[in-house]
Amino acid sequence: MKIIKQWFESQNWKVQVFQKQCWKAYAQGKSGMLHAPTGSGKTYALWGGIVEEMSKHKTPPKGCHALWITPLRALGVEIQKATQKMLSDFNPELKVGLRTADTPQSQRNKLL
Repeated sequence: MKIIKQWFESQNWKVQVFQKQCWKAYAQGKSGMLHAPTGSGKTYALWGGIVEEMSKHKTPPKGCHALWITPLRALGVEIQKATQKMLSDFNPELKVGLRTADTPQSQRNKLL
């Protein structure tokens, strides 16, 4: 998890223990559930491992590689912005999409 740790340092952030645990679990192919307080860094805990893996590719893999489901549109927008910022720092070609009930079918098809 060298790349994501360096990114955290560049943001002047401290990596939390639960974030390291999530990144390690993802690298080992494990799944699980994360429960942490609001504002503690859950988004980066969950996306760190994915970003680390995606950054190893010279050309971004096509298609949808991660799906995050949230019950609130506003939370979805917040997560999209935070994740896109992280991805853009690694590889500007990587994109984060947001799909809601109002998303046109043409945009939904792009996620496939």
